[in-house]
Amino acid sequence: MSTLHDLPLLSQLTACEIGEEDPIERYYLNSPDREKAIPWRYYSLEFYMGLDHGELDPRMSPNIVYVRSSIRRLLEEEKLALIPREDIIDKLLNIQSHNCGCQSKLFERIRYTESLPQKEYDYSLRHISLETSLSIILPDGTRQTYPSSYKDMPRFRSSASVILVLSSTARTLFEQVTCKASGYKSPAEVKILHLQQTWRMPPSTFKDKPDWQALTHPFERTDDLVSDILCPKKEEPVPDLISDTSSSSSDSSLDTELALHPEEWIQNPGTTRWARRIKKIIGRNLPFEQEVTNDKQLESYAMEKCRPYEEVMRTSRVSVRFEPYLRRKPERRSRDDISIGFL
Repeated sequence: MSTLHDLPLLSQLTACEIGEEDPIERYYLNSPDREKAIPWRYYSLEFYMGLDHGELDPRMSPNIVYVRSSIRRLLEEEKLALIPREDIIDKLLNIQSHNCGCQSKLFERIRYTESLPQKEYDYSLRHISLETSLSIILPDGTRQTYPSSYKDMPRFRSSASVILVLSSTARTLFEQVTCKASGYKSPAEVKILHLQQTWRMPPSTFKDKPDWQALTHPFERTDDLVSDILCPKKEEPVPDLISDTSSSSSDSSLDTELALHPEEWIQNPGTTRWARRIKKIIGRNLPFEQEVTNDKQLESYAMEKCRPYEEVMRTSRVSVRFEPYLRRKPERRSRDDISIGFL
């Protein structure tokens, strides 16, 4: 049994005869322009596959395959389609079935990359009403030709995104096989058409710019409270947070530092609730370590998502709000600054 690395690439497939020019070209599986394409098609993929709203970028490499000019023409004419293995389709069906019930709680969806990470996968070639023979250009330059009536063509490997490949294949199968009733549909193709039927329209909560404040996980929410704490408004009087600067205890000294430089101590901002904790520590003079260790929401979130806290903070959109405050730009002095070079 051949391994994935031994399978030929799509760029080795050609529909031209020996001696004819057939350069390798770039082919987009789906329209690279989200605005001109049917917008709900990408929203459906993003919702049912557990992605964020607007995360798919059809201009990037996961939506691109490199094929020869003759094969690109056949793909555009919808005479060829790539069919993944049936076990891959089954995994996507399970993910889709789970995500269908998460319309009101988007954070409970499962990302398809948890089961199918971005890497090379093998595909079979489905030809529809094909009249020309296909050939595989072997590494030594020789060709292995398959007539148009040949059913058992070898499998090919590609690094394109499996869901974008399925989106293109589902569209081809629906228009050429289902609508025109041409040819037999294998069990894998029936499952692809079932996916396509569900991908027709995303739920209204996801299609029309969802209310992320209400639908996302609490650890993914951002309020104006973050800015209010780190950048208090001028009209609000700042209370005297330093209650006892003469004390030598670690708690009071920590409170003093938090009061003077709160942005330097909020190193892992996860939510507005974390900001509230910091504010309460400063205002009520509570022990910092005790407050952090008693944060049960952090523990429950780790148990729920089974992801390390550092990974959550690294992937959270909330960190973007804190970045201007946590990463200070170094001060640049001009060359004629008289303070430089004098001791």
